[in-house]
Amino acid sequence: MFNSRILVKILILLGCLIAASCTSAVDPADNEPQPGPSEMEEAPDFLHSALNTALEYLRDIQSAEVPAEGVEWSTEPTDLGDLVGRGEYLLKSGSWEAIMSYPVVAPDAMIVSIQLNNRDTGFTWEGKVDAQGEVFELAPDGVLAALVKVALYITEMYEVGFPLDANVWNAKMEDTGLIGAGKYELLIEDWKVKVDYPVVAPDATIYTVEISNELIGFEWSGEVDAEGNVTQIRVTGVE
Repeated sequence: MFNSRILVKILILLGCLIAASCTSAVDPADNEPQPGPSEMEEAPDFLHSALNTALEYLRDIQSAEVPAEGVEWSTEPTDLGDLVGRGEYLLKSGSWEAIMSYPVVAPDAMIVSIQLNNRDTGFTWEGKVDAQGEVFELAPDGVLAALVKVALYITEMYEVGFPLDANVWNAKMEDTGLIGAGKYELLIEDWKVKVDYPVVAPDATIYTVEISNELIGFEWSGEVDAEGNVTQIRVTGVE
């Protein structure tokens, strides 16, 4: 007859082996509390400040229908992969979304890039807010095209080091106080450009361009028509 005490020992040994295997299969991290909705990472305060500054600019300068002051934004950090030295967050409020990205630099050198859009209305806007609260945006294609034409003209006529790349400029819309007129100021280093134009059909638009560089004493003004022809009106600071 099989010894009952031996059977009991075998059952106890099997129980210990099963318990050990279950314990080793559990990852200790599984026992740690997982973040819930209330524990989601919040965007840094300077991002909210930059967004509010951009929204105020859009209300005052462009009269855009953007979220009212004081609305609450939910926050979602985005995955930048292996990109080091930058941070990015997605902020949401109703149908509005704002992608906020920034370099990891000293606060006084911080420039926040913003992509704002509304899923329902199709409104889109791209711009930047620097550490001093200045708002810059992407100028319209027509303004940039006129600037390229002027840059090529000036480079051919004068050796003043005028930038050829239209994408390097920081642009901001100015309030003309007139209906049916647009105006942008574009800045880069010591160069300043002002572009005025009527809001008419593209094939009838004439851009008035004023350029200045106080460091070298260069000033230029002229026009660019719809075909891209440049007409110089005045130039000073060159021989």
